[in-house]
Amino acid sequence: MRTSKYPKDLVLMEGKMMNYCTTGQMWARSSYLGAVFNLTSDDHLYVNVSHISLVNFEESKTFFGLYNL
Repeated sequence: MRTSKYPKDLVLMEGKMMNYCTTGQMWARSSYLGAVFNLTSDDHLYVNVSHISLVNFEESKTFFGLYNL
C-alpha cells in the first residue's frame, strides 16, 4: 500500500505457497489471501508478483481482486 501517511510502501498481506506434488515434481501451486482493511481516499493498493513465471495467464486461472465494503 502507498499512502501519504508513511514515507515507505507498506506490505499489507504476503502470500505463502502450498505445493501439490506426489512424485517430487510440482504440478500446481495455490495461494489464497483475504483480509479487511480500513482505507482512506489517500491510499493506493497494488499487487507485487515476485515470480511472474508462476502466474497462469489463462482466463479464470489467476485472479487479483478487491471488494469495497
